[in-house]
Formats: sequence, C-alpha cells, structure tokens
Amino acid sequence: MKTRILLADDHMVMRAGLRMVLNTAPDIRILAEGASGMEALRLVKSYAPNVLVLDVNMPDLTGLEVTQRLRTQGEQIPILILTVHADGET
Repeated sequence: MKTRILLADDHMVMRAGLRMVLNTAPDIRILAEGASGMEALRLVKSYAPNVLVLDVNMPDLTGLEVTQRLRTQGEQIPILILTVHADGET
C-alpha cells in the first residue's frame, strides 16, 4: 500500500521540489497540492491522505493553525511541518 501524501505550501517552487523528491519513492503517492491553509483543510477532507506536509507560513491559516483545527476536529493524520527562513547570519 502506498503512503498517500497531501502537500500544502504557498511557494510553488517548494511544492515542486518536494513533489520531485517524494515521487522518487515507489511507495509514495502525492494526492494533491494546496497553496494556503484553508485549501489544505479542504483537501484533507476531499482526499483523506495518510500524511500531510505543511509549510509553517501560509496565507489565511498557518501550518500550526491547520494542525490545531484538524486536531480539534478529531483528525489524527500525521503532519510534517516545514519552513525555510532566509537568515543573514552564516
């Protein structure tokens, strides 16, 4: 059985990169992609993924807010929250 993943990130390049990497695994299937927190919530209901990959910073709802809403609704899907921050210090 394949792991069914939903990606939600407001940056198309980040979603494309994640999709490219995840598509190399034969036991993973990307079900859908969203660009906002509200879209992620709708897609979870529509697709019932096994895993949700969220950006921490998205329009309308952050990844943390999406997680809180899903948990409040009783949804126990595993969630991986990612972020990229540009840091001027090296």
